[in-house]
Amino acid sequence: MHFVFAGIGAIIVFILRLIPSTFEVGDALNWAFKIVPSYCLTSTILLDASFTGLVLRRPSLAKSSMYDISLVGGNVLVIMLHFIFWNFILLLIELGAFNWTLKLLNLLPKNKIPPKAMS
Repeated sequence: MHFVFAGIGAIIVFILRLIPSTFEVGDALNWAFKIVPSYCLTSTILLDASFTGLVLRRPSLAKSSMYDISLVGGNVLVIMLHFIFWNFILLLIELGAFNWTLKLLNLLPKNKIPPKAMS
């Protein structure tokens, strides 16, 4: 999954953001794929490496700072949100907030197939 979103997805989105007829699709996919943290990292590296070429094709992306929300700033923001969210989930796991799932699994019917008789 990380290879598909981070490796292939980042390249596809970058190419879509270069082609004039697919600017909007590329921008929308750029935000949709940010659900995967490795995409944010790969997208940031790809954007940093080829920013001048992207600005030549899309002058509207020329901002005063690379940390603008439409550039690297969006990736940094989403990575920070991932950090807060997953640390909160880890805290809940450590506190035992999800122990009810084991109780729920114990309520499910067990395997009713009798064991095979040994001869």
